[in-house]
Amino acid sequence: DGWIARFRKMANGSYDFRGAEATLSGAVRLEAGGLVLSGPGWSVRLDPLSTTDKVQWDWSQRRPAIPTAAEEAAYDALRDRVRGSGAIASVQVTGPLRTSKGEKHLHVRLVR
Repeated sequence: DGWIARFRKMANGSYDFRGAEATLSGAVRLEAGGLVLSGPGWSVRLDPLSTTDKVQWDWSQRRPAIPTAAEEAAYDALRDRVRGSGAIASVQVTGPLRTSKGEKHLHVRLVR
């Protein structure tokens, strides 16, 4: 949570910090109707990527990059895989990492 303030101070206001993207590997399961990615001693809720979540910037348009169709479909495809098998033992998920109400959320952009 302190990254934004530290980054702004370090960049002297010359850069807009849009967030951090992470790649996490672990097991995925359904929990309370949503997806949870977990590893040894940690877990994070997975959320779909919305049009405003993407961290990357489109310099030609001077705005946040618009998610591709594949990026927008990544969460649903992963959820369908988990529903079909009950859980996935090993998966790698990439996307913006956010905190909401003290809980970590990874917005699914890419699944490997």
